Amino acid sequence: MRRIACLSLIGLFLVPSAAAVPPPLPEERQPQTVVFQPYVDRTEGAFTLLVPRGWTIKGGVTRWSARRVGRGPNSSQAKIDVTVRRGQRGEVMVRWYPRLHFFDPGIAARPRLQGRTPDRLPQGTILRSLLDPHGFNTRFLLPRLHPRATILRLYQGRDLPGLARVFAQTTADRDRVTYRASRTIVTYREGGRVYYEVIITVIESIRPLGGRSGVFWANQATLIVRTPLRRINTWQAVLAETARSFRLNRRWLARQDSTPGQRGLRPGRRSSIDRRTADHRRRIDALVRHYMWRYRTFQQAYVNPYTNQVETGSALWRCRWVSPDGRVIYTNDRGYDPNQDRRLKGWNWKKSPARNIGDR
Repeated sequence: MRRIACLSLIGLFLVPSAAAVPPPLPEERQPQTVVFQPYVDRTEGAFTLLVPRGWTIKGGVTRWSARRVGRGPNSSQAKIDVTVRRGQRGEVMVRWYPRLHFFDPGIAARPRLQGRTPDRLPQGTILRSLLDPHGFNTRFLLPRLHPRATILRLYQGRDLPGLARVFAQTTADRDRVTYRASRTIVTYREGGRVYYEVIITVIESIRPLGGRSGVFWANQATLIVRTPLRRINTWQAVLAETARSFRLNRRWLARQDSTPGQRGLRPGRRSSIDRRTADHRRRIDALVRHYMWRYRTFQQAYVNPYTNQVETGSALWRCRWVSPDGRVIYTNDRGYDPNQDRRLKGWNWKKSPARNIGDR
């Protein structure tokens, strides 16, 4: 683990500014046809997403015991840690890393807090110096995600002020709360294969009330996407569509704030839940846009023939088909009809036409 951390730090200083992103590589094209199936979280029903057929899902909602980490946000707030992967080894995968809460007391106060258990730290947080998003990705995440990997190239972190602004727009107390975002790209060898990984993190930092020293901070959002090195373009559109489809369940979100025995939602609470789910959608969309930064356009509006509602989908295939139960097919074969595919019969597929910008 120390070796990985050292290699990461060396990469921070040795990579020149021109190497902020890797050069393009000769790669295979994306799959001709992909079937996405709707998935509902099996732990608490907290979220839904679209998963490529045949891929596996690991994780869901986890909750930390207050006895172990103390009373505070790390134990009171549900943590979503879910991975969608192709094959058991997850050579192609997208992961939503859970939000962790930290406290940086400052240099002067740090020695007297060393060795304390989490329940004796402010609000049951983890004692850790404040890291910028790129530092969080390289110094905190990489050694934990890939302790046995050999780092081949650590590209310079790219600050993402536009992404940080999306998060800041949903915060009421902007005087004490600040956001920073960064995209980190790394190539490494693990298990005999070379991988390309993109990590996007948004760090939230909060100054304590009353002028007290220190700062509370958390990785407000962390998206991790990896592919084999020479398969980036092969799977990028598939991974982006899976990541973009992540949506929180309104009922689950309402239960997180409700008191025992409470039934229904007051109008004010209902509007609050609506606002929070809309904010979450904007944040997810912004995260995926910064993952797909190479593409000028990668999303398209479509009309669902079953609901007549306008839906956002991928623009990186020529045709889109949908079923009444939420399955989606993207294909580059204009002559393909899933209703004639013996593997997909019985789901009543209809073509979902693209919606022009001027249509209403």
